[in-house]
Amino acid sequence: MSRIINYRFLLLAFFALLFLGLITIIFLSITKKPKQVETYPSDLSSEDIRRITPIDSQDKRKPLRILAETKSEANFGIQKAFVVHFSEKPSPFYFSYSITPNATISATIDENNMVLMPIPRWESETEYKLTVNKDTRDVYGNLLDRNYEFRFTTIRDEIYEIY
Repeated sequence: MSRIINYRFLLLAFFALLFLGLITIIFLSITKKPKQVETYPSDLSSEDIRRITPIDSQDKRKPLRILAETKSEANFGIQKAFVVHFSEKPSPFYFSYSITPNATISATIDENNMVLMPIPRWESETEYKLTVNKDTRDVYGNLLDRNYEFRFTTIRDEIYEIY
């Protein structure tokens, strides 16, 4: 008789736990889930990401503007970064620029700044023209208000001239 009671008690406990588990699952499924952050595989190109990244066109913010840039002083070093300060954080996927003469640069975002670093360096005694194109967007999808053009000339670097 005591074995029957033990089995009944175990069976009752099992169904109670099963019922509580079902209630928990139902509760979690109807509550609001946190928004998941979009992540992209590292092998996607920026063109692929542009196609799958939605732009919030409902945002009624002001157009993106450039507020400041690295001062184009007379002695612009050949390994100095050129920094462009925007009114909002620029989108890494919608940053459009051109530079002449052609140079290999690394573009990174730091808050509202786009930091353009030469790879490995700017050419010595060269005048550069950097144009940030008006199809550049901020993270909200707002376009840059116009094209911006910057000019700077690098100094002569005697160390690299020796080789």
